[in-house]
Amino acid sequence: MRIYKIGKEGITAIRNRFIRNQAIVFIALVLMFAYFYLFDNHFADTYSMYWFPVILLLYFGWSSYRRIKIAVDIYTSMEIEINDLHIIRRQKGSPELSLSVFEISNMSRVRNGIIIRGETTGAMMQIPSALDNYEELEEQLEQIRPFDESDVKAFHEKYRFIGLLLMLGGFVGMTMSTNPIILILSCLALLIFLHVFVKAVYQNRLFSDARRATANWILYILSLVLIAVTVLKVIGYV
Repeated sequence: MRIYKIGKEGITAIRNRFIRNQAIVFIALVLMFAYFYLFDNHFADTYSMYWFPVILLLYFGWSSYRRIKIAVDIYTSMEIEINDLHIIRRQKGSPELSLSVFEISNMSRVRNGIIIRGETTGAMMQIPSALDNYEELEEQLEQIRPFDESDVKAFHEKYRFIGLLLMLGGFVGMTMSTNPIILILSCLALLIFLHVFVKAVYQNRLFSDARRATANWILYILSLVLIAVTVLKVIGYV
């Protein structure tokens, strides 16, 4: 049995990566709002609306800080245990994820680590390359099962750009159009995004049964609200 953890240097690298990614998004938001409010004629005189981007950027900054802190706590607490029968991942805030060596269907090297997939839905484990003694971990895994040449991604992972297009297209259609056909198509696009792409994320075993049940209820409520709003907009009530 061998247990692997992430050391201080690895945690620092992970924190810096999260900060860099959030900073890029923050700068993009600032540039977008600057364009709309300073150069677009539709927003040039809406001084009373300046509070909106300010609040949004402040919220983004606070949520980014929270997200980075939670991520660092998770990676600090993470440990990977490998024995003759199981590969186990433990981390703060999630149930223990254990994959039997006999249920592994795919194990491949990817950017920033290794992905191990089981035969059942949600049986997927990511192992970060920031772990101490990572080369030794790779050798131990290869003794259990040879690495596959490529990762076999699930639909929602392989076609994330489709989910992004459905989300953006549905949102724009619902907010900008009054055409009944466009409203119905936009509603369908958002429903597909919620139930094909968002729901699939919570099927991972890293989420407890209670969190999966809560996520399902939230999705159902959002779906009902979305359908109700669409019906009201189609009949011209709102």
